[in-house]
Amino acid sequence: MFDKLYVALIHYPILKKDGSIVSTAVTNFDVHDISRTCKTYNVKNYFLVTNLPAQRKIVEKVLDYWLNGYGGEFNPNRKEALEIFKIKNYLEDVIEE
Repeated sequence: MFDKLYVALIHYPILKKDGSIVSTAVTNFDVHDISRTCKTYNVKNYFLVTNLPAQRKIVEKVLDYWLNGYGGEFNPNRKEALEIFKIKNYLEDVIEE
């Protein structure tokens, strides 16, 4: 149904009320729950966009646990859902892919 649909959650750039551009915080919900929903509806890829190296590092550690570590054995459904997840620095990186 949605095999050619891509989803991106943008954490940068975000426009604040005062007009400034900021990055917003990544949450666990952004990684696990949205990936599962996207997988349920056969979304091709789910992208999370953040330009903050510290947040990317945390997300990559979480992904490593679920995709390559014990988490994938413990919960293979979550592993499968996270296989469509990709993290990018900028929206332009998503568009290029």
